[in-house]
Amino acid sequence: MVSRIRTVASVAVAVTVLASAATGCTSRRPAPNPTTSPVTRVRLATGTTNGARWGLWAWEQGKQLCMALSGPDRYAEQATSSAGCGFDNEHPGSGYYTGGRAPGGKPGKYVSYGPLPTRAVRIRAHGALLPTKPLPRSHGLPAGRYWISFASGGDRPQPLDASDKPVPFQAF
Repeated sequence: MVSRIRTVASVAVAVTVLASAATGCTSRRPAPNPTTSPVTRVRLATGTTNGARWGLWAWEQGKQLCMALSGPDRYAEQATSSAGCGFDNEHPGSGYYTGGRAPGGKPGKYVSYGPLPTRAVRIRAHGALLPTKPLPRSHGLPAGRYWISFASGGDRPQPLDASDKPVPFQAF
């Protein structure tokens, strides 16, 4: 099985380096440089895993949806553990979701997340049936939903509708 989770070697590396240096399920394009292109990041979710607080962030830049796992209170490139932009499955190295080592730095603990079509109210991922949440319709974010899982292994995630019928991934 090909791993669909990319591992990030250092949490102190900028998003642009993270997105371009990682392997596995990454977006095909690195995250745009936020210092030259101001964007508004929207916090989608927060929590604590392995004793470390985190925030899942999304923004659209250059007609690409971007997502990153960073600090819970504000987006900080220096504390980003994983990131990606341009979610699709049309080019080598691209994918419909991304991830990396889970916050807290424990070996073998991973996080996966990504955008989903509006109809995907659940996703089967890593041996569990997980809820999805709508992407907020603000700051230019596209219509859709998102998911996040702090587990590893298992089959390729499968989005599901309200009747638990498969929904294909879509490009964002």
